[in-house]
Amino acid sequence: MNLGDVSLERKKALARAFSRAGKAVELNSFYKVPDLEFVKICVREGIKLSMGSDAHTLKQVGDVSWSIRRFREAGCSEDDLLSLDDLV
Repeated sequence: MNLGDVSLERKKALARAFSRAGKAVELNSFYKVPDLEFVKICVREGIKLSMGSDAHTLKQVGDVSWSIRRFREAGCSEDDLLSLDDLV
């Protein structure tokens, strides 16, 4: 989901909707989304994050390096990651 051209208010509204629905947000290393601002908003809303390579080639399987960088740039902590406990 590329939110680069989406207003701050719309990003906040989207994050609130995700939060109310109990949804997580993926940091997608293939498409390099979402943007840093949206990740920070999600964390403030208590939305859990997951990391995905969204591999399109065998070499890309498991490459979540961009997701890790975005996670760190946003100042996220381990508590912000989706875990198995969140799913049951």
